[in-house]
Amino acid sequence: MQHEDIVWKNVFDLLSDGGLSFFGIKAKITAHAKTEYNVVEFQKKIDDRVYLLDDGTFLHLEFQSTSKSADIRRFMLSDAMLVNKENKSVRTIVIYTANIVEAENALVRGSLVYTVENFYMRNFDGDHTYAAIKAKVDRKEGLTKQDLMGLVLIPLMRNSVDLETRIEQSIDLSKMIDEEAQSQIIAMLYVFAEKFIADAERLLKVKEKISMMALGQMLVEDGRKEEKIEIAKNALQEGSPVDFVAKITGLTIEAIKKLKEELNK
Repeated sequence: MQHEDIVWKNVFDLLSDGGLSFFGIKAKITAHAKTEYNVVEFQKKIDDRVYLLDDGTFLHLEFQSTSKSADIRRFMLSDAMLVNKENKSVRTIVIYTANIVEAENALVRGSLVYTVENFYMRNFDGDHTYAAIKAKVDRKEGLTKQDLMGLVLIPLMRNSVDLETRIEQSIDLSKMIDEEAQSQIIAMLYVFAEKFIADAERLLKVKEKISMMALGQMLVEDGRKEEKIEIAKNALQEGSPVDFVAKITGLTIEAIKKLKEELNK
């Protein structure tokens, strides 16, 4: 299983069964629409942020820390290809971090009109939300889906500390809740860390925190497996025998033979 599969499965679990109510969405997710299609440049694209709702429509979520005209064009292209392929309505919600005050929500080019819904996290007080959830955790009260969503989204809210610090604090707080909910929270925080932390040193620090937890260990193990597979592919392409490649990577003979077959194709 690849990193993305592990992470997005847990994100799906968090968003489903009422988690979308944080954004004012009453419909429930029924499936993770891992929609696959070819983009104009003929490169295959898989969108992990599209979900099928119980009313038969698609929900497309985007998390943004910048506001550029090119972004809305990109969202439009994805949605247009999705509609063309699935012939279903698409609702796109763009969730902006606290540094964004205002952003475009429509693109009009002649007869072409495309709109999205903007959701501004600056309207939420991260300090207050963190304190309220921490108090419930300290009292050993059960957290609702809205509480879990709040904990995940605290780093994107208006805060007295920077986003990186809030992600670290949210990770630490999640250690005090049950493992299933913890994995869902850590998955989303992992997504935010990769997307929004530009400083390599700070990102490494966050990933080290995550690696100490159950989901983080799965991601680390999966990462090591991916590295071994890459080494195996390179060795096979250089003409190394199957048993030698198995020995240097620790992968099974069967796995190496399968990789060789795939490369030969």
